[in-house]
Amino acid sequence: MTNFDLRYINLDQATQRRTMVEQSYAQSGFSRRWSFERFSAISADSAVVRDAPGRLSGPYKGNFLSHMTCTRQSIGRDAHLFMTEDDVQFCDQTGPILEGIIDAMADDSWDVIRTEISLLSAVDFPKIYKLSVSEAGREKVRLLDLGGLDCPSTGASAYIVNRKSKQKFIQVMDALVAHNGGLNFPFDVCLHDMIRHKFLLGYVTVPFLTAPSFHADETQAPMMNAGQATPQDEMVRLFNQRLLELMSAFRRLVWIGYAPDQVLPASYGAGNDLFRMTEQDLLFQRIASWMLTLQQNIPYSSDFRLQSPEISRDIPAYQDRIA
Repeated sequence: MTNFDLRYINLDQATQRRTMVEQSYAQSGFSRRWSFERFSAISADSAVVRDAPGRLSGPYKGNFLSHMTCTRQSIGRDAHLFMTEDDVQFCDQTGPILEGIIDAMADDSWDVIRTEISLLSAVDFPKIYKLSVSEAGREKVRLLDLGGLDCPSTGASAYIVNRKSKQKFIQVMDALVAHNGGLNFPFDVCLHDMIRHKFLLGYVTVPFLTAPSFHADETQAPMMNAGQATPQDEMVRLFNQRLLELMSAFRRLVWIGYAPDQVLPASYGAGNDLFRMTEQDLLFQRIASWMLTLQQNIPYSSDFRLQSPEISRDIPAYQDRIA
């Protein structure tokens, strides 16, 4: 059986995040097949970031380079690489289920398995929620083919690179950077596109096997410098912050370790700090909420369009819950 190297990316100054992710790992009962190490993240003010071409901000360049450097360092290790960021949460089912899934897969059938994704549109929430909480969803963990997933998504907080795909992963991502003329797009966007266009064979587990901690709501890579922000920019920042909180909350909602009191941050303002709700706005909110609820309650069927026939065919154990 192949072992797993779990590496989490963490800035030296982010000590609270380091403590929380290490506690989560220690409390989640990973087997002896797993190693666990911290990767000291490449900081925005480092020489390698300053010298890196591209229009990304320093924090985003540092994040991109951290993911790639950590993967390069794993070359030669005969173990699957589980890459995470320091705002990830595990639970006691994360390790065993991943072991079962990957042990059942042929090495040449996958390159990347993501244990969570961040959906960019609430219109798509019911598609994943349905699979997570339906009667079928409670009985087994699915793999969805991200190459055919018609849901705009992002995020790279937790994913596994196949031990035999590490060099391919590096070559594909390096080629994309060269094609783009430098680091012009965030790492998670590039990873998403390479899977969507099938340069990498990628899947996601549903329910999600990891989830973002509340630290994920506090991005370490702001899109603008505070000193340059106009009042309009500040409104955009607040709007994006609320979107980030809701996207993270949804990921915690469909996590296999779901806990009701750990979904929304206590400080969540429901958008009240962004705009005043008119009577028409409130009616829209009620209509949209019930529409989404009805959509997610449509009876589950085996031909639901997000189910992956490739995985169903290639992995016999897919039919049973892997625990």
